[in-house]
Amino acid sequence: NQWSKISNLDIFSTKLISKELNIKTEWVNSSALRISGSKHGEKIIKICQELNCSHFINGPASKSFIDESIFNQAGISIEYMNYSYPEYKQFHPPFSHNVTVLDTLFHCGPESRKFICMKQTKI
Repeated sequence: NQWSKISNLDIFSTKLISKELNIKTEWVNSSALRISGSKHGEKIIKICQELNCSHFINGPASKSFIDESIFNQAGISIEYMNYSYPEYKQFHPPFSHNVTVLDTLFHCGPESRKFICMKQTKI
């Protein structure tokens, strides 16, 4: 594959990693929805409403700038990821938590999902 935009490579990579982790989901490119709004939650809420979502999961760093009250007003619950995964055997100890999902895939192969998908959700 050739990518004319880095975002296309990112989408391809995300889908490939999800496939390796056996994560089954519907993918929607937000630009195809043609929704506008502020980056502080308004646009996210409009996307959730367009896709009939009632729950939004985001990274913990966004907690400092996301206005949770507008999510509550829209009837959308918000949750923040917790990135404290169990340790696995890495090639060069001691264990480092500050790695990407690729580290887990390379070290754990088919067993990676049990380290990444700890919460029992419909994935």
